[in-house]
Amino acid sequence: MGGFQWTDPRLFKSGKSVEKRPRISRGGSRHLRRALYMPALVALRRDPYLRRFYQNLVIRGKARLQAIVAVMRKLLHALFAMLRTNQPYDGSKLCAVNATSNVIAVCA
Repeated sequence: MGGFQWTDPRLFKSGKSVEKRPRISRGGSRHLRRALYMPALVALRRDPYLRRFYQNLVIRGKARLQAIVAVMRKLLHALFAMLRTNQPYDGSKLCAVNATSNVIAVCA
């Protein structure tokens, strides 16, 4: 699994006047994008670690779609690790929550 090119949102600019919303690039596997989009949305609602990761990205100024794509990518890495190590999903391994400081989540 190299590259993960399908996870980069693209900005559309035309000179100085037109800036459209970013969207997920069409490079890479469309099947992977489709397979991971809805699970990422469900993870945002159900998994507190990924929800904090998403919120942290939005607070830092990322667009919502960029943050969702980052969650998709993190889920893909988690799935690959689960298959490689034969272990069940554990969201705490994805993002370490630091409640004592101003940082919401510290994620690898």
